[in-house]
Amino acid sequence: MYHRMVEAFKFMFALRSQLGDTKCDDCDGDAVWSVVDNMTSINYAAYVKSQISDDTTHNVSYYRADYATPPSDHGTSHISVLGPDGMAVSVTSSVNTYFGSKVVTGDGVILNNEMDDFSSPNITNSYGLRPSESNYISPGKRPLSSTCPVVAVKRSESGGTQYLITGASGGTRIPTSTAQVIWRVLSLNEPIDEAIEASRLHHQLLPNQVQVEASFPDDIITYLESKGHNVTKDFNYAVVQGVHVNEVGVVSAHSDSRKQGQSVVVT
Repeated sequence: MYHRMVEAFKFMFALRSQLGDTKCDDCDGDAVWSVVDNMTSINYAAYVKSQISDDTTHNVSYYRADYATPPSDHGTSHISVLGPDGMAVSVTSSVNTYFGSKVVTGDGVILNNEMDDFSSPNITNSYGLRPSESNYISPGKRPLSSTCPVVAVKRSESGGTQYLITGASGGTRIPTSTAQVIWRVLSLNEPIDEAIEASRLHHQLLPNQVQVEASFPDDIITYLESKGHNVTKDFNYAVVQGVHVNEVGVVSAHSDSRKQGQSVVVT
């Protein structure tokens, strides 16, 4: 399972290189929407499944990415909220890197440096990443982001329904960490606190290595290495927040201890 997950992450980051704003005057919105429609289709899911080799991984060119992945951010926060009437909100907000632009207004507001999320033609940024044409700067354009606030609904054959409100902070690790928590809660039926606290892995195609947390199980590392993956210990991490409602309506919430978070009930 972990090998297939890593391979799916690599295909995901390859397609990410073709995404960008769809609404600015200089944007090719139709082209971006074409990518989005394709990557969310059943046919593309079947294609990715067919391209995953169960016995080995592949070099970067196999995944057909247009560029390297974007830099990590360190100025992001996420909150997941469930109201007494069942309304759910999942919100991710960011000033991008640590303390954003490092400029504070007289009112104490830290200004962001979200412009750093754009690519620039012929310029490799300070993280050594190549530019992506679909994410070039232009007037009125929004930069590409890794944020993925989620409200997920799973209906069982017995008629019950589960709800999961989740999301994360942590740059390019946001989508991979959020996906692992969703998988653990809705597929493995783990309690949300265990799912969030479980050790995680990450792959963003470039660098071409599986990055695992220090506590990640050694037997799974050995298994991934047997498939040809280069596995390294990584001390960066995403921080996930989540609320889960099970099929009988029991509500559980957890805030990631990786950043000393805490879930609360407000009455």
